[in-house]
Amino acid sequence: MRTLRYIRPGAACLYFIAVIGGTVFVSAPLIRTISLVFAALSAVSCGLAKAPLRDSCFYLIVGAAVMFLNPVIVTYGSTPLFMLGSRPYTLEALFYGCCNAMALIAVMLWFRLFTAVLTSDRINAMLRRPMFSSAASVFTLTLRYVPEMKRRYADIRQARKMSGYRAGETYFMRIKADLDDFFSLTAASLELSAVTADSMKARGYALKPHTFIGDRPVSAGDVLFSAVSVAAAAYEAVCRYSGSLYAVFYPVIRQKCPISCAVCFGGLCSLPFIFAVKEEVKWRSSGRIR
Repeated sequence: MRTLRYIRPGAACLYFIAVIGGTVFVSAPLIRTISLVFAALSAVSCGLAKAPLRDSCFYLIVGAAVMFLNPVIVTYGSTPLFMLGSRPYTLEALFYGCCNAMALIAVMLWFRLFTAVLTSDRINAMLRRPMFSSAASVFTLTLRYVPEMKRRYADIRQARKMSGYRAGETYFMRIKADLDDFFSLTAASLELSAVTADSMKARGYALKPHTFIGDRPVSAGDVLFSAVSVAAAAYEAVCRYSGSLYAVFYPVIRQKCPISCAVCFGGLCSLPFIFAVKEEVKWRSSGRIR
């Protein structure tokens, strides 16, 4: 994780665009399987799976819902497994739902890694030019909005519970208490937004001329990392649009995925896992952990 955080934000952003774009826009089952496997390995090795059992159950439920509901909605395919009333439940639709479920879970895991690597400060540093100042504000405020609201809601709920407000509740009283908590959260959010606006104005936000501070110059590792990401994405795009990489599910399943493309995409997806393993090996070989 420290290796990824040391890479400049622009290079890291290119990497995640390449990986997530390949997962979403290439429907080949092998590509999506590779993305899912390395996304899970990267999340575990980088310490993002703080509650593995709970996270696994959540992803399994989401994946199963997408997988088994797709044949209910889509009835295309030439291999019906059984009938739901007058609608066939086909193998092709089930397989397509499985591929979509893998892509959805993989993208969710990659975005978890994205938010861990590209924090709001790093995104703000990446978009620090005057023309991108508004976009930087939107990104940073959006990334911190949900965690901040969750923490504030937990504080409000706990304070009201400790004061005895939620003691001895009926079902309707619980609903009323939840609505009161939500209204308190809304009022606190509006107050916080006013404080944030005053703070930004007092610090001279959006005034000209601007000055910028870079954490470090662009290194050869940043250039190499960006080049690998762009090259792998470009090769995958060439394979896809040349017709050598495709997957068709209706009316019958037909797919083609060159080994070279799978190896290239797999090497790209494995970089966070390789970096995490390398850091662990260096840490253990330093003699600090026996």
